[in-house]
Amino acid sequence: MVLSGKSLVRWFVVFVAAGMLTGSAVAQFASDNITLLGRLPLSSIGGGTGSDIWGWTDSQTGREYALMGRSNGTSFVDVTDGTNPIYLGNLPSSTGESLWRDIKVFDDRAYIVSDANGPHGIQVFDLTNLRGVTSPQTFTAPVSTRGNLRSAHNIAINEDSGFGYVVDSNLAFGGLHIVNLGAGNVNNPPVAGGFSSDGTTHDVQVVNYTGPDPDYAGREIAFASNQDTITIVDVTNKSNPTQVSRNGYPGTFFTHQGWLTEDQNYFLFGDELDEANTGNNTRTHVLDVRDLDNPTYVGFHEHEFDSIDHNLYINGDYVFQANYTRGLRVLELTDLANAELTEVGFLDTYPQSNSVSFNGAWSVYPYFEDGKVIVSDLSNGLFIAQVDFLVGQVDIDFNDDDIVDCTDIDALTAAIAGGGNDEDFDLNGDGIVDAADQQQWLVDAGAENLASGGAYLNGDANLDGSVDASDFNLWNQSRFTSTAAWCSGDFNADGSVDGSDFNIWNQNKFTSSADVAHVPEPSSIALLLLAACALAAKRREA
Repeated sequence: MVLSGKSLVRWFVVFVAAGMLTGSAVAQFASDNITLLGRLPLSSIGGGTGSDIWGWTDSQTGREYALMGRSNGTSFVDVTDGTNPIYLGNLPSSTGESLWRDIKVFDDRAYIVSDANGPHGIQVFDLTNLRGVTSPQTFTAPVSTRGNLRSAHNIAINEDSGFGYVVDSNLAFGGLHIVNLGAGNVNNPPVAGGFSSDGTTHDVQVVNYTGPDPDYAGREIAFASNQDTITIVDVTNKSNPTQVSRNGYPGTFFTHQGWLTEDQNYFLFGDELDEANTGNNTRTHVLDVRDLDNPTYVGFHEHEFDSIDHNLYINGDYVFQANYTRGLRVLELTDLANAELTEVGFLDTYPQSNSVSFNGAWSVYPYFEDGKVIVSDLSNGLFIAQVDFLVGQVDIDFNDDDIVDCTDIDALTAAIAGGGNDEDFDLNGDGIVDAADQQQWLVDAGAENLASGGAYLNGDANLDGSVDASDFNLWNQSRFTSTAAWCSGDFNADGSVDGSDFNIWNQNKFTSSADVAHVPEPSSIALLLLAACALAAKRREA
C-alpha cells in the first residue's frame, strides 16, 4: 500500500480491537492516532528476544504474514485478521542464538541472516509452505553459505533487480556482498560480486534509480549506512561497483540505517549512538540526494523526546520509525528541504521505561496493502496496528501525478464503460467497477479538492464545484458521440454523451457542492431550449 497525502482520501472504515486484546491490555500501550489491533508476546511465538521484522502477502490467497526474527529463530504469524493473529510456527536458527536476525523477502522466499552467530549463512525459507498450516509447526529450510558466508548483520533486497545485498558479514570486508536471487539455485544463490572500498556497511537500501539525477538514470544504486557516512555506490556492474559519493554529517557517532523518499530526492537516516553520547533528543537526519555525486546535508528533525532511534521506513508521505523505548513513531514528511517533519501518531510498545537504552521497538513493516503496520519489540513481542487516519484510504490519483482531476475520473469512466474490473478502479472494494465507484470518486475527490469538502455533483463536468453553463457547454461539445469521459459529459459512464447525460446535468443545474442555492443564470432558458432542439434533431436523424 502506497500512501500519498495528496492522492489519498478517507473511506469510512471502523475497526474494533478485539480477540487478543482486552481493554486493560489496550490501555497498557499508550498511543495517539494508532490503534493496537493485536499483540503476541514472545513466549507465545517461540521465545527468546525480539529483533527484525518483515512482511509477506501471499499473492495467491491474499493472506498477510509477519516474519519476526528472534534470538533463537524466526516466527511466522498470519496477521490477515489483525485482531486475531495466528502463530503458525518457528524456523530455528541454523546455528546458535544471537541478538541479531534480519529478514527480507523476494519471490515468495524469506532470506534470513544472523550476526555474531558462527556459520549461520542465509536461511532460505519457502513462504508458500505457510499455506494451509492450521497448528504451530517447527519448520526447516536450506542454508546457503556460498563464498564461505558465515554470519551477517543484515540483508537488503532490490526486488526490482532480484539481487540481494548481504552487509556487515565476514565477506567484502563487511561491505556489500552481492548474491543473485533470480538465477540458478534459488536455495543457494550464486555470488554476483561485492564492494569493499568503504569498509563496513551496517545497512543499505538498493534501488533501480528513477530519481532526478540524469547521470544515473536506470542504474542500480545503493545507499549504504557505513557507520560514519552515507555512501552511495553504483552497483549496476556487480563485478565492479563504483563509489559515487561518500557523505558525512555533523555529530556523527554511528550511522545506522535509512530510507529514500519515494521520489528519490531525499534520504532520511538515523544515528544510533548520538542520543546516548550527547544527551540530545532523538534526531532524524535528512540528506538531499538529488545530485548523487554531490549530496547536501540538509539538517535534522529533533523529536520531543530522547530515545535511541533504530530502523525507519518510508511509505508515501510518512516515515515509520521504531525508536526503541518510545516505540513506533509516525511522522509526516512536511518540508524536507528544511528537514521539517511532523509527528502524527505513536504507539508505545515498551511502557516499562522511556530511558535512552536498547530496549523496546526494534523495527517496523508498513507496507501491507490494507494499511496494517507490524512492529517487533525486543521484550514485548509482535504488535499489529493501524494508523487510524490512513486505514481504508484509497488512491484516486490513478496516474500518480499528485493531482486529482479530470484525467483521473475520465480514466475511471472509461474503465466502467469498458466493463472491466481492474482493482485499481474498485474504490468501494466490492469487486465490481461500476457507477458506485464513480460516485465514490466524486465524494473522495471533492473532500480533497473543494474548500467545502463536499462531494462533486453529478453533471459537474469541469470539476469546479458547481453545475452550471460551463458544464453544459462541455456536454454540448461532445453530444451524441461515443465518448467515455466524465469531463466531456458522459456522466453515467455508458460510453456515450447523449440525452441521458443531459438529464443528469439538468437535474443538478445551478447547484453547487457547497449546497449553496444559486439564482438561475440568465442563460438557463436559452440553454434548455438549445438542448431541447439538439435532442429533437437527434430523434429526427434516428
